[in-house]
Amino acid sequence: ALWSIVECPILFLDEFDVFMDQINRTMAMDLILSAVKDKLNGQYVFLTPQEMGAINPDQYVKMFKMPDPKRAIDMVSTNQENEEN
Repeated sequence: ALWSIVECPILFLDEFDVFMDQINRTMAMDLILSAVKDKLNGQYVFLTPQEMGAINPDQYVKMFKMPDPKRAIDMVSTNQENEEN
């Protein structure tokens, strides 16, 4: 809500879609991306743990996917497999 009155060169939006269903996520992302493309005087970073397959990268949209976290249970099963061999 404050983005329209605050002029920052970089804006972050963290986990805005965590509690949204797929339909609302798609509508929210479409609205956000269209608003951002109208204001090309800054950089915008959106962080989400959700899948972003519906978003198509273009000259204005770049996507970076972090690797899945290694969980303790994954490490235990890997160690057990190594001990068996």
